[in-house]
Amino acid sequence: MIARLPAATRRALLVAAVGQDAPLREVVAAARLVGSPAAELIFARCPGVLAAEEQSLRFLHSLVPSVLHDGAETGELAQVHRALAAVRRDPSRAGRHRAATSRG
Repeated sequence: MIARLPAATRRALLVAAVGQDAPLREVVAAARLVGSPAAELIFARCPGVLAAEEQSLRFLHSLVPSVLHDGAETGELAQVHRALAAVRRDPSRAGRHRAATSRG
């Protein structure tokens, strides 16, 4: 199912998966940085996969984030971590994403 989604949608979902602990506004900002400018609409159109709550996103099945992460290319994951590091307001969480860009 996920493999059939448009690339921008998969990227936005990957950002949501990698940034599961991030507030919604930071996930949306990071998704825009990786080329998903309509992130809010993409999130809203993923019934059965993702639920938008007041200030956060929640995957409806616990395996979806793993599927997204495992299906991503190393460079794509690094790009997502860089985007999250750029938008995270919590310095320790931003640092965690910066550190993840150096893993290969």
